[in-house]
Amino acid sequence: MIPRALRGGVMPAPVWVGLLPLAALLSLSSGLCPPRCVCDDTALQADCSGAQLDSFPISLNPRLRTLLLAKNGILRLDRSMMVSSYKELEHLNLSDNGLESVEPGSFAQQGRLHELRLGNNRLAQLEGSELQGLLQLRVLDLSGNQLQELPAGLLEPVSLLEELNLADNQLQWLPAASVAGVVSLRRLRLADNQLQQLPAAALAQLPQLLSLDLSFNQLRRLRAGELAQTRAGLVQLNLEGNRLEQLEEGAFDGLGQLRRLVLSHTGLRQLEGVLSASLTSLEELYLNRNPLSSLGAAPLRLVPGLRLLSVSSCHLLGSVDADAFSGSSSLEELLLEDNQQLSQLPSGVFLPPPRLRRLSLRGCALTSLPADVYPWRTVRADLSENPWRCDCELRWLAELPANVSTEGAVCSAPAPLQGHPVRELTVGQLGCESRSDAAEVALTVALPCVLASLTLALTAVLVWRSRRRLGKRLDVLGWRARLSLRRSKPPPPPVGATSTYYYRERFSSGGDGSGRLVPVTEL
Repeated sequence: MIPRALRGGVMPAPVWVGLLPLAALLSLSSGLCPPRCVCDDTALQADCSGAQLDSFPISLNPRLRTLLLAKNGILRLDRSMMVSSYKELEHLNLSDNGLESVEPGSFAQQGRLHELRLGNNRLAQLEGSELQGLLQLRVLDLSGNQLQELPAGLLEPVSLLEELNLADNQLQWLPAASVAGVVSLRRLRLADNQLQQLPAAALAQLPQLLSLDLSFNQLRRLRAGELAQTRAGLVQLNLEGNRLEQLEEGAFDGLGQLRRLVLSHTGLRQLEGVLSASLTSLEELYLNRNPLSSLGAAPLRLVPGLRLLSVSSCHLLGSVDADAFSGSSSLEELLLEDNQQLSQLPSGVFLPPPRLRRLSLRGCALTSLPADVYPWRTVRADLSENPWRCDCELRWLAELPANVSTEGAVCSAPAPLQGHPVRELTVGQLGCESRSDAAEVALTVALPCVLASLTLALTAVLVWRSRRRLGKRLDVLGWRARLSLRRSKPPPPPVGATSTYYYRERFSSGGDGSGRLVPVTEL
């Protein structure tokens, strides 16, 4: 039964005033979402990215699991900001804030945090106890800061750490003590720092390391076996952007599990002595932007399991050996792009790899290609941005099936065809009609003569080879004796003529027996 006071649709003042404390309590339990934030209490997530916050928000749902605070103006993080109130937090992103300091103990209560991102801030120094309490941390991003060193003991509280990103800092060395305790680390990024030598001692503390990025540092030397001494079963190694003037032979010995090797922009002038036969699992090799003048056959035979090879933007590369890829039976992608000295390729150079599916020759100096360079019907090719000379020698390229991609390939010569798409060319435009007509006439006239000559020659050979068997058959049939008798008894001469021909014959017993010469007329 509805109370009389509510029948008219108006709640008495004492009733709704009494409900205010209950409403306030419910609001505090779910938190208050700041302006420009998107809060989802069902998913327990708050996205305040780019919300123009200047301090860490403390009024959000205390049961949050994901808190995104990137691209704000939070300059300082300390314990007083009630970071400890989010005890259920699993993902925290504070990147791109201009953050200058993190007070030790700020994460003391975040024992469930799995991922902490502090990248692209202004952190210049860490004391060593900033990560206390992060017992479940798996991912730590400190990239894009101003760190000159990593203090000893910093990572000891995060013994379960699997991924550490220290890229784009000012690290000049990485002591072994700075990574002590993180034996579970699998991925380490040290790109864009100032390392002058391989931190072998630190790497030796990471037996589970699979991926190592040392790109764009100042490494100038890599000793033989130095990487193998780290005891890591590396799968990916990136050395791009270093000036490896002393890359000793055998530098990659012992890396039998390596699948991806990046040696782009390292100053390599030749591949001989660089690759190792121990790279039995190597599948991807990048050699871009190196002063390589040629690509020989011997080096690539040491890594027969390659699936992707990229030799692009090598401004001195002018020749490729005809057998350069003869041992690459597993090759699926071959990129030879933007090599502006590469003006020709030998016949059959791409024929050996039976699995090749993608071939890019974009941006080279090719004016023509032999028709037998590769069976193009099975490969996706990019032949654009080359100065193709569209004459009859390029007829095969214009007749490729539609499944082969030559999009963007246009003619640069002769002048009437300049800019014309290669795939839209006709045989007549390539100047092949006169040649084909002459060839057809020549073939029509010459073919019968050739066939007749071959028939006569074959008959003569057969007769010559059968002459002995033919003679034996004549003896069996008595034809040879008859032929001899006819030769020994010529017709008698005319009457009154003097015989001048004789037949020499030795008579058997009972005859004259003298062996005299008898005139033919007396026989």
